[in-house]
Amino acid sequence: MSNRFEPLLLALILSFVSILPGCGGGGGITSPAPLPIGESLSASSLTIYQDGTSGTVNVSITRPAGDANAVSLTVTPSLSSMNVNVQSPGSGNTGSVSFATGGPIPLPGQGIAATASTPSGTYNLTVTASDGTRS
Repeated sequence: MSNRFEPLLLALILSFVSILPGCGGGGGITSPAPLPIGESLSASSLTIYQDGTSGTVNVSITRPAGDANAVSLTVTPSLSSMNVNVQSPGSGNTGSVSFATGGPIPLPGQGIAATASTPSGTYNLTVTASDGTRS
């Protein structure tokens, strides 16, 4: 008797699955994702000393064909004790990022200098190029 009900149970399960709502694809035409902006750095690492001198990384970008939007460079994460000067490429194809520690600061009335700088260590920073619609 159980053999007689197995096909019916399977048929009911399959029919239930077939009436579940779809994901709503809509079948419309979708635009491809915009091509990314390529970037190349002149150095993959940089040593900055705590005396206030700076180090610079040059950034070359490669734009997708037809992209004439202004490109901005950003550096993350930001370090409050490090000076970062970003020269974005704008409508060009090259920019730069300069890094420096705080350097010496005179202490009032003491005639000596202290150093306000980023603590020694290795910091992983990311330089990102974006034109507002692609990175």
